[in-house]
Amino acid sequence: MSNDAKRFFKRLLPYVVGLVVIDVTLGLVGDRLSRKVPGNGNKIAQHCYRMYNCTADVVLIGPSRCQQHYVTSQLQDSLASLLGEPVSVYNAGIDGTGLTSSLCAIETMLDHHMPRMIVMDVSDHEFREYDGKTLRYQYPFYSINPHVRQYIGDIGWKSRLMAYSGLYRYNIRQLIELLEAYHNPVTTDGYHANRQHLDTTHMKRSPKTMAVQAPKPVDSRVHKRFQEVVDICKQNNIELVVSSSPVYRPTSQMTLTDRVCREYNLPRINMYDLGMFNQHPEFFRDGRHLNDDGAHIFTALFFEQLKPYL
Repeated sequence: MSNDAKRFFKRLLPYVVGLVVIDVTLGLVGDRLSRKVPGNGNKIAQHCYRMYNCTADVVLIGPSRCQQHYVTSQLQDSLASLLGEPVSVYNAGIDGTGLTSSLCAIETMLDHHMPRMIVMDVSDHEFREYDGKTLRYQYPFYSINPHVRQYIGDIGWKSRLMAYSGLYRYNIRQLIELLEAYHNPVTTDGYHANRQHLDTTHMKRSPKTMAVQAPKPVDSRVHKRFQEVVDICKQNNIELVVSSSPVYRPTSQMTLTDRVCREYNLPRINMYDLGMFNQHPEFFRDGRHLNDDGAHIFTALFFEQLKPYL
């Protein structure tokens, strides 16, 4: 090795050591803070709450459509009226997540809490693809949560390697949210109300037609993790209900989700394509999300479908 190369590496060494120290320190501090994030006001707090702090009798879980479609207080009141006793409900839906993230959260929650019922809001595409991107807000829990390690490990060796880095687990956005959660803890019932209305001015007026889709299999990794959750729920007498809430004039059906539920003999509530919602765009915020008015109407209809499984 030439003298110039030796001098270069000698100068580079302090920077490398400094970066490693920063990475390790940030990881240790972040991991300590992540163990008990207060409230559920932002995404990282919501993930922590549904994995570690949720104690509700009925847990709703899924992506943004779960968060924005199931009115927690309305469902809680309806359950209490029907059953003649208080029933706690928590909406654990989180925007930007999906089935992969939901299954990981459920497995963690079931380590310490066994609810009476879990309702999963699911779409077909979530069974077809192991979406590692939806786990991005669970990376901070990598070193303290064996389920998160398994799910991230399913993505591949690169993800496992990156998850060891404190700078990767706690990028600037997640670090800011973590600090905000401690600075201003907020606790809600999980439901997120939207007051906007769908603008149909520029939408096509042609009749709704269903796309013909070739059958696609369930991703093997999703199948494995879904089987784990089903088995745990059955072993502990937890009613696991799979639901699909409405979109505006859908061009496909939830055939894969229906088939999976038949395979596992799971209660299925498929309200993805409802005529009354297809005729009322004023119930929607956009093509895939109900607004608050639509959510209250849907929750009432959903509760009627849920009664046989209570």
